[in-house]
Amino acid sequence: MNKFIKVLSVAAAMVLCLGITVLADNGQTVFSFNFADNGDKADISLTTDTFTGVGGIDIQINYDTNSLELIESSAKCGIKNGDIAVNKGSIRIIWETTDEVELPEVLASATFKKLNESAEVSNMTVVVNEYYDNSTSLIDLPYQISFQNAEKVEKAKSQFPVWIIVLIVCLLALAVAGYYFIGIKGYFRPANAKHLSKPDIIALLTRKNKQEQETEERE
Repeated sequence: MNKFIKVLSVAAAMVLCLGITVLADNGQTVFSFNFADNGDKADISLTTDTFTGVGGIDIQINYDTNSLELIESSAKCGIKNGDIAVNKGSIRIIWETTDEVELPEVLASATFKKLNESAEVSNMTVVVNEYYDNSTSLIDLPYQISFQNAEKVEKAKSQFPVWIIVLIVCLLALAVAGYYFIGIKGYFRPANAKHLSKPDIIALLTRKNKQEQETEERE
């Protein structure tokens, strides 16, 4: 795709020291990089204030592996059908659609372990590779990024695939139907009926074979 890719890479340290918001060209605030320091751990999230009209997102969060370690399975994408690619030193959120989809407020989140006392979330940078609308023209949308230091960071809610829910419901329905079917068969079984043991079954089969042989001999 021969699109012009806008790239914005901002060190959070600048934001912390200068207390400024980093602006892209002519942008309205769209993405907020939120972080919370929790002792030996740090939580981060990427949120947005634009929920409709978006067709594509490709954002990469980079971090220093000498200072921070991504906690396994903590990186989550909150966008339905969105992907989150985890590599050493980066988390990448990728999503696209031509449909009218409402985005969640929290696009992605993750938790990091600090590897040393000097480790800070300020070592992280955010790169917006692509951000465009859901038209066939794939028009670039204006944006800006702000860094927010918070006491608590809201986590992304993973979108559970609908087909899994349908499958679970079907399996439960089959289990219930099977239970009642077996129960009904048991209900109509004669009261004096009993389960045959293995020796009884062998004896019945032997007797049946003997009767068949005697019938053949008489014929």
